[in-house]
Amino acid sequence: VRVRVDGEFPEQDDDVFINISWLEQSVNTEISEDTLKALGEYVDEQGNRIREPKKIWRVEIGCDVARFGDDKTGVGYRINEVVRIYKKYNGHDTTWTSGTIAELFKIIRERYHYRGPIPVKVDDGGVGGGVTDQLKSFIRTDPVLFSGMFVFPVNFGQPIKHKHYADTTTFMMGIVRDLIAPYDAEGKDRDMPEVVLPNDDDMIGQLSCRKVDYTSNGKQKVESKKEMKERGLPSPDEADCILLVCLPVKLKKGENKSYGR
Repeated sequence: VRVRVDGEFPEQDDDVFINISWLEQSVNTEISEDTLKALGEYVDEQGNRIREPKKIWRVEIGCDVARFGDDKTGVGYRINEVVRIYKKYNGHDTTWTSGTIAELFKIIRERYHYRGPIPVKVDDGGVGGGVTDQLKSFIRTDPVLFSGMFVFPVNFGQPIKHKHYADTTTFMMGIVRDLIAPYDAEGKDRDMPEVVLPNDDDMIGQLSCRKVDYTSNGKQKVESKKEMKERGLPSPDEADCILLVCLPVKLKKGENKSYGR
């Protein structure tokens, strides 16, 4: 509210995992001309729409699943460096959600003539398992229509063996933080973030207020949804959707030939 409504400088605790200024910089980063052309949104100085061969080299989809109640389901996607939320809603069942993901998959295929692989990463905890199962059923039923869709179930908060992070949620938060950090892994300054995040107030608020602590073995661990709600904060639904979109996954050999610029 201070930054995005009142126009004041942020007040941020030292134990917050992602700096809000990094999020704002990512949101306000201009989309590259290559991506604008690929999306059919590039217009030159004379107002002419530029029509050039498509230059989409990366597409990913993520979905944080909720069913009923106050929590929201979020479906998002990434095209090249651009990350966007496609839809967010509450009150719909898993069949509706799997259909929404399938709809987004087909739109990207048809609108941008993209024929490379599209990883679909789904929150598999709780009712999310139903979405995962239905998407896999779509692929089995119509392998031609859904050619290129690869479904990856993801469980939030699951302990992992990692040098710095205690669980999957912290790992995914770390991925997003690294993508938008003003410096690279070697500490050198970067001209711009690796991803352009959506200008969504809920997402920015959720990512910028999630606190982090250290476990007994010195690994970082962000607070859970339950702990955030106990602080009076809403469920980080939009943020979790973005975490899934940005999560890197490995495709089987021969499935990732279309990646790379």
